[in-house]
Amino acid sequence: MEAQRIPVDGYCVGTRLAVSQDAPSLDCAYKLQQYAGRLCRKRSQWKETWPGPRQVYRQYDAQGLICRDVLCCEDETFEGRALLSQVMDGGRRMSNPLPLAELRSYCGA
Repeated sequence: MEAQRIPVDGYCVGTRLAVSQDAPSLDCAYKLQQYAGRLCRKRSQWKETWPGPRQVYRQYDAQGLICRDVLCCEDETFEGRALLSQVMDGGRRMSNPLPLAELRSYCGA
């Protein structure tokens, strides 16, 4: 592509190139929806996406167990806890990292 001077925004490696065919892989992907303020959209047949930032809301059942995650546009709101937050700005962390013991406890829970 470079030799033919075709404009390319990025290179990606597909699952089957990175994972052995007999090894399990998760059949989902989050496609880039916006970069540097420019909306992006994938138009490949059966893989189309709509541009713009997203948010994920985690919902819990009556026992307090996770029952579903809802993916929506950033400006939509749903019942549940918003999972996505900005952690970097201009290449810098927006907050200090959590202590390792706290992260272990969170992941264990």
